[in-house]
Amino acid sequence: MELSTLRWLLEAASLGGVIATLLYLPLRWGYLPREVPVHYGITGRPDRWGARFTLVALPVIALGVYIMISIQSRSLDLLLASDALGESQDAGVMQALMIKACLGWMMFLILRSTEKIANKQAERLNPVVLLLLLAIVLPPLVRAISSR
Repeated sequence: MELSTLRWLLEAASLGGVIATLLYLPLRWGYLPREVPVHYGITGRPDRWGARFTLVALPVIALGVYIMISIQSRSLDLLLASDALGESQDAGVMQALMIKACLGWMMFLILRSTEKIANKQAERLNPVVLLLLLAIVLPPLVRAISSR
């Protein structure tokens, strides 16, 4: 697969995750009880509950992180049809795109799992959330260690 095609697919996945997160809460608001999980322990089980309004922070964070990573990594140059990025920056842009995609979908899964837990349809966070978190944390860590 050509590098530019992969970059486009990752950008689409990133944007899709953010859009899904932004749309999920307004569409599901009426199905949320007044009190929802607002914090989870290491096992994925809720250890603190609060008002459902606190969930508004997740879509806002998802959008904010998407914008900040896009600006910092210059990955939006893809959407602006600018090819100002040099080949040496491709690895960093690809990593930023993967992080954006994982974060957007992780926020969506957290919202979805939170609704299920609040409505007593599940007991803990979806394990995919942990896998996405590892996918976000491990690549920069490995890159930092290998560059020493």
